[in-house]
Amino acid sequence: MDWSAVDLGLCAFVSVQADHDQLAKVIDRLFAASTDEAMVEECHRVTGQWCALLKVRAASSLALQQLLDDIMSLEGVRQLVTTIVLSSVEAARTS
Repeated sequence: MDWSAVDLGLCAFVSVQADHDQLAKVIDRLFAASTDEAMVEECHRVTGQWCALLKVRAASSLALQQLLDDIMSLEGVRQLVTTIVLSSVEAARTS
C-alpha cells in the first residue's frame, strides 16, 4: 500500500512495556487509540523487556506525538520507546 497516498507516510516502531496483569487490556485498547491522522497498523507480542512491538503510521510528527501520548495514557502502560523509520528495503524476490 502507498501510505503517502492516504496521508500516513510517517512510519515508526513503538516498543511498549506494560504491567503484566494489564497487558491484555492494553493490547485491546491500542487499536482504539488510532485516529484519521495516526494509527496502529500492527501489534506483535514479543519476549524480553518489552511486551509488545507496534508498527504505527502517522500523517506528521505531531500526529505521531498525539498517538504516543494517547498510548502512554492507557492504564497499565509503563514505558514506550519509539524508533522512526527513515526508509525501508524489501527483500528481493526470487522466482
